[in-house]
Amino acid sequence: MNRWKLLILLGLTLLVSLALAAQTKETCQCFEEFEPSEEGNEWICRGKKNYRIFRCGEERPPICECYKKGNVLKLDIGETACGSKGDNVNCGPTDVWGPQLLILLGLTTVVTVAFAAKCKKTCQCFEEFEPSKEGNEWICRGKKNLRIFLCGEERPPICECYKKGKVIKLDIGETACGNLGDNVNCGPTDVWGPYYERNPHRAIYH
Repeated sequence: MNRWKLLILLGLTLLVSLALAAQTKETCQCFEEFEPSEEGNEWICRGKKNYRIFRCGEERPPICECYKKGNVLKLDIGETACGSKGDNVNCGPTDVWGPQLLILLGLTTVVTVAFAAKCKKTCQCFEEFEPSKEGNEWICRGKKNLRIFLCGEERPPICECYKKGKVIKLDIGETACGNLGDNVNCGPTDVWGPYYERNPHRAIYH
């Protein structure tokens, strides 16, 4: 089963890469509140408000509903997670989002990988990370913890772990406390929640 999943993912990566390469500004069709944007030599659809990325011609996702103490909060088009905005982490209603949530987040990862930097000069990394070549692509690798991020990816917050009233701040790029704190996930939640909303592929890795 894992082999089939890998083959499907590789196939999607190839199809997305080919589709992106064939697009022009005129042929790149985006849904409302998104517009064609050139990334390197490729065209994608980028949100005017939230800067989310979708493929040209990709299906418009449902509106994400978050539920907080009986109230319903509807997020902007392209948002794919509630994070700290609701008691539910994933978007609702489940009968609408359930069948396509993993596909949507998976495609987000595939599209992001498709934009990997092609040379060292174009690979922008945040502090304590530096460009590193992996095969034919460039990525950002941590100088200290060897964590991997994509070129140009948003700098994550500092992970805070809480142990018996004390706060332990981890190195940049660390995304879980593990046995370092009483909390498994990084804190504070009001900082990490929005980060995962902006970077749903990071929520998958996490």
